[in-house]
Amino acid sequence: NIKAGSQTITARLRSDSLQLLNGTSLTVAGDATVTGDLTVNGATTTVATTNTIVSDSLLELGNGTTGSPSNDAGIVIERGDSDNAFIGYDESDDKVIMRMEVD
Repeated sequence: NIKAGSQTITARLRSDSLQLLNGTSLTVAGDATVTGDLTVNGATTTVATTNTIVSDSLLELGNGTTGSPSNDAGIVIERGDSDNAFIGYDESDDKVIMRMEVD
């Protein structure tokens, strides 16, 4: 346990892992290298970077969808003050489309 102001940060160091307990967050100032797989559990994952490089030749959207799909899936290209662009599958038209979107 480490006291940080009015909060106590609790961690457990095991032979194979470091666990942060009681809802403690982790922030890294500087570079971090993860060797091995990285699993992120949560509703939103934000990657704030200038360039993203993906070596895999397939990106899977809508993983875990069951039954009849109801949501469009694809890529939205944010274009600032101009209309956004969309490349993806439009469920209402049942086809792959590319279009400019009006916000």
